[in-house]
Amino acid sequence: MTVGIYLSNGLEAAIITDSRASGWGRQSDSNVDKMGTFSRKDYHGVIFGTGGSNLVLEVINNLQRNIGKTLDEFANSTFIAYKKVIDSSDEDWTRIEREHIAKKLGLIANEGERKQYEQQAVRESTQKFDAYKQDTRNMTFFIIVAYDKKAKKVRQMRIDPFNVIGLSLSHYEIGSGSDGANIYLATKLQGVNDSELKASDLAFFAFNAYALATVNQGVGGTPKFAPVSKSGVRTMPQETTIALANLSGAYMSELATPVLSARRVRDYFDEVLNERNPRYDVIAKTLGLDEATLKGTYIPYSSWQERSNRQLFAKARKKSK
Repeated sequence: MTVGIYLSNGLEAAIITDSRASGWGRQSDSNVDKMGTFSRKDYHGVIFGTGGSNLVLEVINNLQRNIGKTLDEFANSTFIAYKKVIDSSDEDWTRIEREHIAKKLGLIANEGERKQYEQQAVRESTQKFDAYKQDTRNMTFFIIVAYDKKAKKVRQMRIDPFNVIGLSLSHYEIGSGSDGANIYLATKLQGVNDSELKASDLAFFAFNAYALATVNQGVGGTPKFAPVSKSGVRTMPQETTIALANLSGAYMSELATPVLSARRVRDYFDEVLNERNPRYDVIAKTLGLDEATLKGTYIPYSSWQERSNRQLFAKARKKSK
């Protein structure tokens, strides 16, 4: 349960993910980093994943072991490493199932009944395993977004349990929150020439898409954000990401403030991402926050929307009196 989003203009890209971990039927808003960065001589970029959190973290935490002179070789190396993680996970699952069946068999004294139970248990376990593997909702896969110095452009690839696939889409969304993000980007970028978007515009639209993705209950935690360009890749400081997420959430909620126009918010994004000393105090005042809260406390989009709705209907009641 997660969301991962990239938006690219061909030479730059903005990538944002959530940080909610899930596994074994539980969810957590822990600060889990499901995005990894890499940098080699001829390419650099980001990889992010969705699906089983243990599989995602295992691949990302060991990313630097993957080799390749070219981006394609690196992607194939990552695919091979991922396959090994899948095989190991499947072996662990099989071992646990066998141990569970063996414990039950130890409680059955009658040999005939024991043999009958064993056959039935193995058959049911196999069916359960096959059904799980065939359900695409359980599939773990990854997206690579990287600047390829040889190709002189940003390239995207998808890694699933079967192969590596090149992507030519300017934006792509994965995870349980992908529907909301996709609807926003498909709507707001209709008729827009992606190549004309600045890096700060990419961030603006990506954060807004993320805000709508958080409506899905499987998305949560503090977002992670990383820009990719010819000059390099880096995960942005948490205070920068939180400030931009709060700014986006307030904007998307249509908060009743006369200075929170699309142009003004895009200018704020540009300032935060490109200036040495952005005016966080001005942005905070615009949102009705103090600077420490703006940069240190991530306020979910739903909270901004609730605040905006209250303001809207409070004004409506005053006018009706």
